[in-house]
Amino acid sequence: MTESTFQSIQLDRPDGQLRGIALGHQPDLLLLHAGGEHAGVFKPVMRGLLEAGFGSIAYDQRGHGHSLKTGDGSLPNFTHDAVAMLEQLDAPIAVGCSLGGFSLLSAIARIGQGTSVEGLVLLDVTPELHPPSVRGFLDGRDDVDVNAPIVDDILSRADDLRENCRQLRLPVLLVRGGTDSPLTDASVERFLGYVPHADVLTIPDATHLVAQSAPQALTEVLVDVANTHKAHA
Repeated sequence: MTESTFQSIQLDRPDGQLRGIALGHQPDLLLLHAGGEHAGVFKPVMRGLLEAGFGSIAYDQRGHGHSLKTGDGSLPNFTHDAVAMLEQLDAPIAVGCSLGGFSLLSAIARIGQGTSVEGLVLLDVTPELHPPSVRGFLDGRDDVDVNAPIVDDILSRADDLRENCRQLRLPVLLVRGGTDSPLTDASVERFLGYVPHADVLTIPDATHLVAQSAPQALTEVLVDVANTHKAHA
């Protein structure tokens, strides 16, 4: 198997296994997908990162793809999984879209910062959640159940997620989708009130599912982030 070949990986959890893919010798970036997606959505991005000299790793979150299907559909389950992912890596840049972003944000608050995580990239997600807007957005998607337990659970944890944001000291980048996004300018402004050192960037052609809709543009953004914070693999 060569460095340019996707490698299947697994991570043992108390109730099963998380499955994923890795590309490159050293996983400089951890990529976590949105609800209803799977790790494979990041494959074009991972190839682009490797061409720039960076390795990456992506997991199917529980209940998605080939990973375990157990759990009560609450954010703490996803958080504990993300903690386990981060703890096996050497200070990666953590990248999460929607559910993946919430998982990583909560995990970072749990394990602390320092040498654990090099930086955080949130793809079209903040804890400023307006329930009617969120449900209206999800209701238009075929891959996510608007009534899934995780939706109610995340909405109920908005205050905790805001507090997690206030604790962030590591570099943070919020990447906004230009179309079909539940984020509003007001929600982004409130996010910056919690994380004033964060940078914000919009990919005009991206939807909420940034990796699916604008993989090339996202790759360019992540290469810039990796060049700033990581040595080449």
